[in-house]
Amino acid sequence: MLKSFRWIGLIIVAGSIAACQTTPPFTCQPSEIGREYPLGSPAYSFTSVWFTNADKSLWAGVQAEVNEPVARFKFKPGTEWKMMWWLGDGSAFQDALVVHAHRLDIQATEATGYGKAVGPDQRSVALILPSAGCWEVTSTANDHAVTFVMELTP
Repeated sequence: MLKSFRWIGLIIVAGSIAACQTTPPFTCQPSEIGREYPLGSPAYSFTSVWFTNADKSLWAGVQAEVNEPVARFKFKPGTEWKMMWWLGDGSAFQDALVVHAHRLDIQATEATGYGKAVGPDQRSVALILPSAGCWEVTSTANDHAVTFVMELTP
């Protein structure tokens, strides 16, 4: 039974946009070992592609390869999109990790997901995004929040 994960799905109708304005991912390099980056945590083995907020207190890792400085990922609709959330300030999750994902470019079916605790400062989440497109993902925990936009292509 999950005690630290709550899923919120939302459908938003938005006007068509010409291009998905993605958030540049933060990619950790092996030389950046330290607690201030996920590389200094066991979460780093999950991926080297991360999104974070301005004070680097909450990180979201995407299990994917990024070959360009934008968040465009190959994607098969309806499959699990594995992600890791990590608290970079050294604290433990006190509140539920709330994850919210919605399409920015068109009306779409709700995203779903499930998650589990993998450590006091880490949560693993599988998002099930029903379609390719421009997705905004927001997560909050312990008064921290991170929001990023990624484009999923078939």
